[in-house]
Amino acid sequence: SHYPVLDEMLGFQYYLNKKFVEFYKTVDKDMLNKYRAQLSIHLLFFYNTQSLQSALNDVECDRIHQAAVNIRTVYESIPKMYYISLYPEENELILVHEHIIGMPFEKAVKEIKSEDAIAYLNGKELDIQTKEDLEDFNKKYSPYGFIKALYNKKQRESIESLYDKFSNSTHPNITRNRTAVTYDAKNTELFY
Repeated sequence: SHYPVLDEMLGFQYYLNKKFVEFYKTVDKDMLNKYRAQLSIHLLFFYNTQSLQSALNDVECDRIHQAAVNIRTVYESIPKMYYISLYPEENELILVHEHIIGMPFEKAVKEIKSEDAIAYLNGKELDIQTKEDLEDFNKKYSPYGFIKALYNKKQRESIESLYDKFSNSTHPNITRNRTAVTYDAKNTELFY
């Protein structure tokens, strides 16, 4: 029943991608390099296009959980993209966060001082002294951190509830069929 919405979302992502490519062709490449961190948000639009195309293909073949996995990626990126559009000056910090996420404290601190991280920060260095500093940094730029910064409590509860349903399809849960529709072999045969 949500196929038209998915199709429309995909069309919008293709539209945005096309507009960016048109813009990219007209702009001085040195200027683009100067603003590469801010422009990196376009990669999320491009990745969303790939994820939505895959989800659409999965829906057509009645692979509901695989579609949910791909939609989850888009659903997670939207608050991040919105956050970056409101706070573009923090995009460099988000890039550093993505660079160090999941690293143990000692390795993360070392990476923060690396050439790559300093390049993301335009020559500046991020000051993280303690494990608590790193934990706070990671929370702020996590998917839930973006949601917390952008939405009120009631909105967050709704967003997180749907996100949990998408996540249920991502993990090898035996009970994940509780969140899916009944499998229909006719749909699968139609698209193969």
